[in-house]
Amino acid sequence: MRTIGTLIHHELRRMIRARETFWLLIFMPLLLILILGNALSGFFDLEDRKIDPIAVGLVVLDDASAGMAGWLRAEEMAPWLSVSDFADRERMLDALENGEIGYGVVVPEHFADKVASGSEAVWELYPGQNADLNLVAESVIGGLLERINFVQSAAIALGNPQAAEAAAAGASAAEGSYVNVTAPDMSGRDYSALQYYAAQMLVMFLLYAGMAAGLSIVEEREARTMDRIHAAPVKPVHVLIGKIAGNSLVAFGQALVIIVFTLAFYGLEWGSRYVHLLAACVFTVAAAVSLAVIVAALTPKAKTFQMIFMTLTMVMTFLSGGFTPDLGGFLERLGEFTLSYWASQSFIQLMLNSADSIVQEHLTVLGLTAAGLFLISALLGGKAVSHE
Repeated sequence: MRTIGTLIHHELRRMIRARETFWLLIFMPLLLILILGNALSGFFDLEDRKIDPIAVGLVVLDDASAGMAGWLRAEEMAPWLSVSDFADRERMLDALENGEIGYGVVVPEHFADKVASGSEAVWELYPGQNADLNLVAESVIGGLLERINFVQSAAIALGNPQAAEAAAAGASAAEGSYVNVTAPDMSGRDYSALQYYAAQMLVMFLLYAGMAAGLSIVEEREARTMDRIHAAPVKPVHVLIGKIAGNSLVAFGQALVIIVFTLAFYGLEWGSRYVHLLAACVFTVAAAVSLAVIVAALTPKAKTFQMIFMTLTMVMTFLSGGFTPDLGGFLERLGEFTLSYWASQSFIQLMLNSADSIVQEHLTVLGLTAAGLFLISALLGGKAVSHE
């Protein structure tokens, strides 16, 4: 234990003496979180926008359908639609073309009879020049047409148009919603740009901190100082443990600084489950250091090691959404096979105070990934610290 403690102390002193690298690991993520979180906040902070009632031109060519068309003037439609009557289709189209109205609706002849008989019955819808207003109008009117479809279905089933109308009125009079819609994280909340990039940058720089363990091994081996270490009564496993433990402590310190600083000065919420947050940090650091040992065992030169590990880190960060949250279907699915994805999503779900099942799922996958990488690094660790 004394030998391992000496090796850990040596690694800590080596990291502290490399001031540029040490402070880079601490302050660079804090700076990137601040810059990216504020510069790209528009992609995350979506606010409701008030829309004035849309001017809708209505032409009713079937007197028997006046009641159904009257639903457009119902009180519940008032926040969305402002209906104006037109005598015929041509005048309504002229008003639509001149911009006097934003949307047009024509109820054709014999519409009510077709609905009552169960025959095909349609309204004529005329979109205006504003795509946003068209979308709102179609959403609102679409709900009304669904109600009319209900009338048609009831007419077929009951064989009585009056009973169908009564059933439709009863359905439309029901108040309240019996469906609660929540976000996929099961919390009903959303994260900010600062929270998103805090999680992504924390994971990326923990990977870089883990890289220091592998880089130290390769540099010792390349400088032939590993030969002198093996000449002393020090076992290779002691060297490996000392390198891993020393750099892991630095990584934990880095994680602590980032979390505490962003909590105190950026006002970020990291959730209230601190044991789970600690577990996410442990799994991420363990995976990062293990990955570094694996790469160190397979690369003979320090420059080669740096190039490979930094490329892996950048690719995993990109695929996990570290630079942009919207990658598209294929790349997003590909990102689910990376360490960075499960690590960053674990932190994000904790920030959101998501359901236990969601948090446990992400932590389980992250933990299994870390365990798998640790097992491989244990098998290759002897080769990594070999003096041959």
